[in-house]
Amino acid sequence: DILNTGTIAFEGQLIEVSEFLAPPRLLICSRCNTPGHLKKECKNDIDLCRRCGSNRTEGEHKECIIKCHHCNGNHEATSFQCSIINDFRKELILKLKSRPDLLPQNVQLFIPTQYRSHGGKGNRILINNNIIEGNARTKQQQQYTYHQHSNEWPLLSNNIDTTSPNEWLSHNTNRNSIWSDMTKSQEIFNSLKEKFNKQETDIAKRYQEHKLKLGSILSVMSVQIQQQNETIKSVFTTITELIPIVTLSLGICQQLATTTTTSNSTDRQVKLPSDTTTSQIQTLINFLNEQHQLVSNKHLKFVENFEKNNQLLQHGIELFTSTSE
Repeated sequence: DILNTGTIAFEGQLIEVSEFLAPPRLLICSRCNTPGHLKKECKNDIDLCRRCGSNRTEGEHKECIIKCHHCNGNHEATSFQCSIINDFRKELILKLKSRPDLLPQNVQLFIPTQYRSHGGKGNRILINNNIIEGNARTKQQQQYTYHQHSNEWPLLSNNIDTTSPNEWLSHNTNRNSIWSDMTKSQEIFNSLKEKFNKQETDIAKRYQEHKLKLGSILSVMSVQIQQQNETIKSVFTTITELIPIVTLSLGICQQLATTTTTSNSTDRQVKLPSDTTTSQIQTLINFLNEQHQLVSNKHLKFVENFEKNNQLLQHGIELFTSTSE
């Protein structure tokens, strides 16, 4: 539409626009660099370099000396600076200007400045005028095909509502569109709500399972601590029962040694070793008594500490279970 009208609306203003058209490109042979034919129609036997004009298959031609093999000018053979290329281009444009009907449909050619006719209107673009006239006639026929007459539809009287059916139809359409959008929005909301409710349920379920597992672990720890406490208690019980027996045995030995010493008091040489043995036995008895007292005190302290820890752990399990319920 913009190209057909030649204008564009921008902020309430109409701005004229024109289509950008590139100048016509020439058909140049890629073998001999001469315009007017293709490579498959070329009669030349070798491919010529467009820079130096020598055989392109011999040697490197990336940095060869630039010299046109058409006019010996300081330019490439396919450049518009060449007089042969420029003359061919001029003849082509003049031929198309004299015979624009040779142009295909929907093709517009931009005419360079040096080949324009002065004083002519629209001399920048070359187009097939026959196609334009045919399109104009077709458009005019299409415009004449459709006619609207005011007497085709009867007029309504003044006492009838002046609202046209189209307006009622537009109102109903808008109302239906609004209700449809509201229904879609409600459906989206319900689906999102159901989705998040399901996620919340899954999270709560996983949390309950986690609490049950943790409670089980704490219960196992409590049982293990209780078993360890009972084991330590049995060891301390055994030690406390053994130490008095050992002490009593040593006391009996002491009494026997004392008796033997008294009965043989006349023998001076035997009395001295017996006194020494009695003293050593007394020392061992004192050591065993001290150890027995230490073990008993340590057992009491450990038992008190174990009981406190067990009570704290049991209290924590009860609190965890009550919160999970």
